[in-house]
Amino acid sequence: MLLHDCSDIPLDLLRIGKILQVDMAWMAICLICTLLSWLYWRLWVLCMVVIRTILFDAKSLLFPCDDEGLNATQRLDKCFWAESTERVAFVVPLAVLLVLHVHWLQLLVAKGYRELSAAT
Repeated sequence: MLLHDCSDIPLDLLRIGKILQVDMAWMAICLICTLLSWLYWRLWVLCMVVIRTILFDAKSLLFPCDDEGLNATQRLDKCFWAESTERVAFVVPLAVLLVLHVHWLQLLVAKGYRELSAAT
């Protein structure tokens, strides 16, 4: 939820600016902040931190793997596929969410371009 809350603040500022019909320079700044926060929080952090952690760092509770003394490559070979069945329940919905975030980013860029080009 932190991912969504952090990127919602600039988005809310953008919405408030649209409602109040503020200066286009303010709207452009809000749009840039929104796009940057969206790229960082909803795409980079979701993909590189959350999904990556589930795939490679999370330990299995249902199928524990004895990985004492194994290096990262050996652990990946021995334990990854045994533990992957319970990871699917987490990774698949998060991957769908990631695809939706990419689609929503495209919509934000298109709408922002339309609004800013119509104002000039």
